[in-house]
Amino acid sequence: MKGHGAGPGGMPGSPHRLGAYGMKKDLPVLPKTVADMLRSPERLAALHAMGPLPTFADPDFDAIVDMAAALFDVPVSLVTLVDKSRQWFQAAKGTTERNAPSAD
Repeated sequence: MKGHGAGPGGMPGSPHRLGAYGMKKDLPVLPKTVADMLRSPERLAALHAMGPLPTFADPDFDAIVDMAAALFDVPVSLVTLVDKSRQWFQAAKGTTERNAPSAD
C-alpha cells in the first residue's frame, strides 16, 4: 500500500506489526466511545431481548463472512454478537470456534 499511508503492519496508519494470519500481535485499547457503546445498557438489553442466542448457522450471515473474507483477502471472518462477558460467532469462516470470552 505504498503511497497510501500504510503503517509498518501494512494497514493504513497501523503502528503494529502483524502476526500469524495477518492478526495484530498487540491490539490497542479500544477508544472510549467504542468501549462505552459496547457496555451500553440499551445495547445489551436489545441483545438479551432476542431471547436465547441462536446456535445454528444462518445462510445469510454465512454469505456475509464469505464475502468479507474474499474482499479483504483474509483467512478468518466472523459475524459476532457481543455480550458483557461472551462473544457468539453467528457465522464464521476460517475457524471452528463458535464463541469466546469478551474482555472488558
